[in-house]
Amino acid sequence: DAAAPARLPAALEDALEHLFRERICDRRDIDYRAIDFLMSLPEHVAVHAVQDVAHRDFSTVRNKPAFIMSIFKRAASGPAPPPMGGPSPGAPPFGYSPHHAPPHRPAGPPAGPYSASQHRRDRSAP
Repeated sequence: DAAAPARLPAALEDALEHLFRERICDRRDIDYRAIDFLMSLPEHVAVHAVQDVAHRDFSTVRNKPAFIMSIFKRAASGPAPPPMGGPSPGAPPFGYSPHHAPPHRPAGPPAGPYSASQHRRDRSAP
């Protein structure tokens, strides 16, 4: 007595049928491994992953099944981390800690044997 194959949740089946109906991809592009993988995900994640396929550009893709599977796996791993690029506006600079703030230094030429007149000469040199 063989076990019946698991039935896809209706929302997931609808999302897949949309891909096929709109000719975004063919049925052969989503094989049994991809279906098994989708079935292992929470339904809302699987549906989101399938819907994500509809927004992709396949014009330069050579191996659609592998590309589609990579989309599914990315969706399963969760949202992408925010892009790197520095602090958000209004945030203190990277590495800033109010407990380890550098000592206050007065503006002007550096303290020590380097004099203000030497500083002016250095700046005017070609």
